[in-house]
Amino acid sequence: MFIVWGELNVEKRLGVAADKCPLCSRVSLVNVVGVYRKQHIYYIPLGSGTLAATVLTCQDCGGKMTCATHPYSRLLPHSQAGAMHVGEVLEQTNPSQAKAIVSRMQLEDRARAGHPVAPGEPDARLQLAFVRLAELNPSDPEVIALRTRLSQWGMQDAETNTRTLLDLDSLIHQYESSHAVNNVVGLLAQRFKPEPDGCLAFLAFLITAIAGIVAVVEWLDTADLMFAIPAALVTAAVVAFGVHAAWRRKNHKWFFQAVFLPEVKRRGMAVGDVVSRLRPLSPRDERLDPNLRGLIRALPLLDEVLAEQAREQTPPEQHTS
Repeated sequence: MFIVWGELNVEKRLGVAADKCPLCSRVSLVNVVGVYRKQHIYYIPLGSGTLAATVLTCQDCGGKMTCATHPYSRLLPHSQAGAMHVGEVLEQTNPSQAKAIVSRMQLEDRARAGHPVAPGEPDARLQLAFVRLAELNPSDPEVIALRTRLSQWGMQDAETNTRTLLDLDSLIHQYESSHAVNNVVGLLAQRFKPEPDGCLAFLAFLITAIAGIVAVVEWLDTADLMFAIPAALVTAAVVAFGVHAAWRRKNHKWFFQAVFLPEVKRRGMAVGDVVSRLRPLSPRDERLDPNLRGLIRALPLLDEVLAEQAREQTPPEQHTS
């Protein structure tokens, strides 16, 4: 008797928490799903299994992050979290993040108030500047230069300090713009499907193979069948490959038309900024996510879509001239 057994991954919804999403930078609800590795017999899971990974999905942007275990103090049922304000969920499931957000807001309020600084008291603007600077790349030469300028705060006049804060604002804006592009690239890669469903290709193979075998049996002698039937199967495989390639091309163009370009437009970004982030990457780089590699490989189809849209938007008189 043949027994089918082995291991499989089983997903289990663990609950909901709140966190600051690293992809969209918003404080939002996060669905927490545990991926358990379980033994199975005939694909029937056995036992509780072992936790292989935890997947966190932002309810706002749909972005997914994978970690070993979730970092939250507790998780809430979906029904309970859905009836609560995100701030309440944050306080109950992620109190350290909630405290950090409150402290940051209080510091920003003090910095905006602009009250005179008493002797011996820290300047809230300087404190906030160092906090914001700590969120940037510490090895960036511009960050290092700004840190040096901030360390001289007490030895500089008010105009120089104000100029330093403005330069910090400008640098943070550059980081945020770059981060936003990286985020949308990550989200689009998650939604991209490098390979479409193979059912259509299998159906094409089946139909072509059956038709070919029926034809050779009908028209050829028995002695020729040993060569003709394999030839029919090879032909069916070639047809299936062509159908799959055409279906993949159609799916990828649809993705760029219906998902990629509308999402970039919705976020107020330039398509060129997003594409320029993708083009230097190599689809052969195995360190990259497979979906991202597939998206990079499909970029020529995006060029086709953009060219088609440009032709459609060109006035008729320009086509004829």
